[in-house]
Amino acid sequence: MEKKQNNGDFEKLVSERDQTTEPSKKSRKFGCLFFLLVGILFLLVAIYLPGSSHYRNYHFNSIAKETLENLAAAQNDYYSKHKIYAKHQKELTNWADKEGVEVAIVRADKDCWVATAKHEKVEATITYDSCRGGLQ
Repeated sequence: MEKKQNNGDFEKLVSERDQTTEPSKKSRKFGCLFFLLVGILFLLVAIYLPGSSHYRNYHFNSIAKETLENLAAAQNDYYSKHKIYAKHQKELTNWADKEGVEVAIVRADKDCWVATAKHEKVEATITYDSCRGGLQ
């Protein structure tokens, strides 16, 4: 008879243990909700990242374009005083390039000038050709 009683105690302990280690319905719902939210977050990041590089490039190219437009104003000012466009940036006293933008005056004479600008964080080079109407 003692064997049956010990056996019953063992079964009772095992069933109590199983009940306490099994997750409740609330925690299972929370876990499912958590994984669903994490999945949606990863999906949104996967959609956003490829498009963000376009905006980043657009921003840095805009800085290069703005630099060339400022150079154009300085070139026009220089031309009004000297009747020729400046061949070097050092000749332009009322102009300074933006940080991170490399500017080069490719060609300049009495009729027109050409310059290029490239921001250090993008590959694209922007060209300004005064003979062709400005930014290319």
